[in-house]
Amino acid sequence: MNVSLHRTVFLLVMISWLAAACAASPAAQAGQAIEQTPAPATPTSDLTFEQLKNTTYTLPDAPDGAITLVDGQGQQPYAPDSATQFKVILLEPAAFGDLDGKGEADASAILLADPGGSGSFYYLTAVLNQAGKLQPTAPVLLGDRIEVQSLSIAGGEISVTYLDRQPGEPFSAKPNQEVTKTYQLQNGQLLETG
Repeated sequence: MNVSLHRTVFLLVMISWLAAACAASPAAQAGQAIEQTPAPATPTSDLTFEQLKNTTYTLPDAPDGAITLVDGQGQQPYAPDSATQFKVILLEPAAFGDLDGKGEADASAILLADPGGSGSFYYLTAVLNQAGKLQPTAPVLLGDRIEVQSLSIAGGEISVTYLDRQPGEPFSAKPNQEVTKTYQLQNGQLLETG
């Protein structure tokens, strides 16, 4: 047998062996199963903080009644050519979990609104995941110049903990009274439950 024929026979044997090994491998068998079984519907992707940073929120004090954030910030003049701006910042972190019982991850976030005076107003909002489209709810005012400590979602309920002042204390006093409130979504609105 010449060298050329020997190499050809060797290559044919190797190709046959590799083909048999690949056909018997679990990866190949899984691939065959995927081809035979229709793929399940792709679930709607969860919301991300990046999406929350680039959406439109309703706010009662906003000049237009709503404000669109870009990279977590937005501002509007109170009137054309006005130097006074209504500013909003989306605070980190947001909380994620199912709020409407549809099995998709919704979100809750804190918006900090600066109307141009001495106040800094903190709003709690829920953002529903409607097949990947964001639908923020009307926000709930938490307080003026408070300090948010935590935000979470569990069992369809939002829990927010923040520091506020004692009744009668001036706004110049540092917040030191811990407050925890819980909210649930009912008929598209956040209602305090505790």
